[in-house]
Amino acid sequence: MAIENTMELIGKSYLTSATDYFEFTSIPQTFTDLYLRLSVRSSTTSGNSNLLIILNGVTGTSYRWNYGQGNGSTITRGAPSSQPWFEVNGTINNEDGTWGSNTFATCNFYIGNYTNSTLYKGVSAEYASPRASSTAVVGSMVGDFVSTTAISNIQVNGTGNFVTGSAAYLYGLLRSSTTTSV
Repeated sequence: MAIENTMELIGKSYLTSATDYFEFTSIPQTFTDLYLRLSVRSSTTSGNSNLLIILNGVTGTSYRWNYGQGNGSTITRGAPSSQPWFEVNGTINNEDGTWGSNTFATCNFYIGNYTNSTLYKGVSAEYASPRASSTAVVGSMVGDFVSTTAISNIQVNGTGNFVTGSAAYLYGLLRSSTTTSV
């Protein structure tokens, strides 16, 4: 028996003007997993600009994760616990001033078993931020949303506004069993 994944677009948002967040509400409870794809850039041009993921509007101590990221010469890692959101550090802004108008950071965020009402929600993410005058930042994180409530809302915030052309796509994944003859 093989397992086949099917993926369906639940919602998308392509910015035609700057805004401070993306939000997906009333997420249908008919899939097994969620997959959030982001192509974003912050209006902040100095210092770090972080990407923040908030589930179900909860901003208490319900997020814990491990992360690792690097830029070719420096590796950073950490294991924050009891945080108010999932955070992707310093990856979504034109900090070195070299991004063209069509240059965006990417982040893929996966939430497994998002409708489960007895277990915490496992999450993972991978992200990349281009640079022209320095080395790109790439990283990944894995963690838990410490809640047994099904996910029905996802909010994505950043430091500063997301610029025009930033986009967010939310997909539902449905695992189905199929029998394959060999």
